[in-house]
Amino acid sequence: MLEDAVAFRDDMRRRAAGYGRHSDSIKILPGMSVVLGATEQDAQERKQLMDAVFGVTANIKKLSKRVGLPVEVLKLDEKFPAHLLGPDEEFTGSIGFRRSIVSLAVKEDLTVRELIGSYGGGHHQVVGTAEQVADRMQERLLAGAADGFTLMVDMLPSGVHDAVEMLVPQLQRRGLFHTDYEHDTLRESLGLPAPSLVPAG
Repeated sequence: MLEDAVAFRDDMRRRAAGYGRHSDSIKILPGMSVVLGATEQDAQERKQLMDAVFGVTANIKKLSKRVGLPVEVLKLDEKFPAHLLGPDEEFTGSIGFRRSIVSLAVKEDLTVRELIGSYGGGHHQVVGTAEQVADRMQERLLAGAADGFTLMVDMLPSGVHDAVEMLVPQLQRRGLFHTDYEHDTLRESLGLPAPSLVPAG
């Protein structure tokens, strides 16, 4: 959910400032899982094909690990059983993934089947054209939910090719992605200052 992503970024920036760092010295690059198509129908058909190939068993097991619930209580066509969740303090997995998944399930009142079809393995999932994916990215950037994204493609190598050939040009037209590399390091490309080194001893 967009508001949860904004709250997470704000919290991380506040924490950095609390430790004496400038809030702009950290970058929040959440994962975004994308399924691209030349048309929205193409993208949906690609997603459906992958879901059919992989089946639901693997996705149920992944969801079980992500939220800390036994597989047996995750009934495909029943509402996600948020009431069975234990406290975050007792969960040993990623709290961020867990919270985002549970928030999505509760706010949209999803069944387990609907949830595993839309949550992208814990990452924000977008299924659609390059324009639709770029719209979602731009919305999150403007809202202050992210400083960039870690792109999760659906399959290799075709997912990478689709991102390069369809998504990157769309982002470049919007001024959201560079057309050439101006710097030699990832740190510089992200606009991050070099760390101040403290002498040992």
